[in-house]
Amino acid sequence: MNTVLISRPPHARSGEAFGPHIVALLIGLVAFFVVLGPEFALVRVPFLANPVGDVAAEMGGYFHFAHDGWHWPLFSLPNINEPEGANQLFIGGVPILAFVAKLIAAVSGRVPNLFGLWYLLCFVLQAHALFFLMRQITREQPYVLAVASVVGVLSYAFLTRIGHVSLFGQFLVIYAMCLVIATTRSDASARNILIKMAVLVFVALFVFAYLAIDNIVLFGTALVSLYWRRRLSLFQAAIVGTCFAVALVAIAAAGGYFWAVGRAEPVDISSYGALGLNLGSLVIPPRSILFPNNALFNNWWEGNFYLGLGILLLWALLLWVAPRVIWRVLVRNWPVVLILALLTVYCISNQIEFGATHLFSYRLPKFMAPVVGMARSAGRLFWPLGYFLMAAAIALTVHKYRLRAFPMVIAVVALACAEATGTYAFVQSKVHTVPPVSLNYAGLAEVMGQHRKMLVYPSFWCDPGADDSPKRLTHQQLEFLGARANLASNSAITARKMKDCGREAASIPVVRDGDLGIFLAPSAARASYASHPQDVTEQCRSFPLGAASGVMCSTAWSRNTVLPIPELAAVSSLQSSLKPGDAMDFSAKGNSANFIGNGWWTVPDENLTWTEGEMSSLTFRLPDLPSAELSLAIDTIAFVSGARLPNRTVEVLVNDQLLATWEFRDSSPSEKRLDLPAGLDGQVVMFSMRQSASPSPKELGLNGDPRHLGLGVKQIVLRRR
Repeated sequence: MNTVLISRPPHARSGEAFGPHIVALLIGLVAFFVVLGPEFALVRVPFLANPVGDVAAEMGGYFHFAHDGWHWPLFSLPNINEPEGANQLFIGGVPILAFVAKLIAAVSGRVPNLFGLWYLLCFVLQAHALFFLMRQITREQPYVLAVASVVGVLSYAFLTRIGHVSLFGQFLVIYAMCLVIATTRSDASARNILIKMAVLVFVALFVFAYLAIDNIVLFGTALVSLYWRRRLSLFQAAIVGTCFAVALVAIAAAGGYFWAVGRAEPVDISSYGALGLNLGSLVIPPRSILFPNNALFNNWWEGNFYLGLGILLLWALLLWVAPRVIWRVLVRNWPVVLILALLTVYCISNQIEFGATHLFSYRLPKFMAPVVGMARSAGRLFWPLGYFLMAAAIALTVHKYRLRAFPMVIAVVALACAEATGTYAFVQSKVHTVPPVSLNYAGLAEVMGQHRKMLVYPSFWCDPGADDSPKRLTHQQLEFLGARANLASNSAITARKMKDCGREAASIPVVRDGDLGIFLAPSAARASYASHPQDVTEQCRSFPLGAASGVMCSTAWSRNTVLPIPELAAVSSLQSSLKPGDAMDFSAKGNSANFIGNGWWTVPDENLTWTEGEMSSLTFRLPDLPSAELSLAIDTIAFVSGARLPNRTVEVLVNDQLLATWEFRDSSPSEKRLDLPAGLDGQVVMFSMRQSASPSPKELGLNGDPRHLGLGVKQIVLRRR
């Protein structure tokens, strides 16, 4: 079995120069139209026309950048996620594609939606890249290899990423793997390999960071391989590596990577293990017509890579008939094998699992936390190795058996088609199902077109909602439509948190002329209209948000304004009433959302809700009883911490009138009583707490909690004195 990995291959015959490449490209094209269809390319399917999920967020980043002016760093988006700003590199949407759209818009005056064409390009180049990878391993039977390229576009790791636009560009890491294998060929130019590798790295930087990480590792692997094979001296390798590193840092800085990383909150590394490569996924088939009872996805399927039954059978055959040859290839290329093995160890993560079986785990050193936190979806980094295993199985079989391998390849293709039926059904459902959103897309788009800015409270990172919850879907819908309408916004769905939620919670949102206020929690709307509650019935409309409700407001509306969103309903009041004996319950399952205003953490703890910042408020309507006969009983604990934060002072106000000052010197539970003044019978009351400085536990060095905690309130009960 004499392959390219072992010695110089024979040159391709002239008649084969382009034909197999064209066949592979056509196979990718046909696969696109079979799997997604022509309507997809024209952006006429719900998946692209009315997106939710990662697609909505990525398209939001795309349209924001394409509409916006030029900034530095290049992909900065200062007009969203205000006041912090954002960067498209941490939103997605294929930044390099958005750059093209921006240039087209500068000429045509209109931002095109290029996502259908992007998916088409990914299908075509995915097939060609796998063919090209097989050609680096053997020059035998190129047309057979071209036919086999269909397994690349039918692979589990490819089709299941349909919902993540940027990660569909897996062809970039396959091409980079091609160049790593090319370093083993004596007829390949080291200079050309390194130039092409660098280009692939820089392009991947502006497609998606995970693809760039893979290609950076593969660039280093190629450099080591060329040095090991004495194609480069140590001095030359050092010069190339230094120049590449300098260029990489400069280009990453120009795009805004360092700006974004510097402003993103560190990510807990606990999910690194859950998002790693599950070893069982390599061999355990997902659901298909062959395995109808298997699961298509398991928990944290992000890191899964299924090789395919046909590929596994080919490897079984090769290991049976030529184990020594394969072993010699591995030994001869041990530096490359070692680097890729280390990458695989990272991909597997510190929690080693085989299917549903947990094998073992180990603790990571603390110094790895920043790196692992940022690149936590480690299983994605296995893609170049996974596709190499697929390509090598086919190429080595073709190299050994030549024309006799043709029926074997056809069998592998047939099995790949059969095993893709499960993912095909998933893709069809994803592409053609109308998402269950809370607001009509067309009507909301029309309303947004009448405004200049969108205010979303709480913004995405301050209360994103659970996956697939009505609140999360609404955030995604707002992100996409707001970007398409070119609205500035205080919210953005970034890959990592870049939002000071303490500052947001302590602020009072104000809906000004030209603003569209969208309140996904009633507390924010109450805080916004606390000083002029009479305007609520004129300017605001409510809409369903699962079991809860949201509020949409605009100063351009009156009570009689007819809006093109059928889900909107009139709002009579944002205030809830209390009668003696009623309690405001601040637990996770309580009713505090009906009363809180600004200055509260948006997500309650299990038994209480913390105040956030130095000013927190509640609003409620008192009964038609003499208010001087009523009092409030507040069940609370204070955040204090020994010498670092020995006490807490809280001034209590009702309708801006100071009624009491509380002192807390420990964190033990206490009940405070506040007697209400006369003259508030039947009125809306604003209960406020103004606190002394509230440094976060993180700032005090206690733990990683960034919240500016004050009082933890369990319940407040209205009582007769």
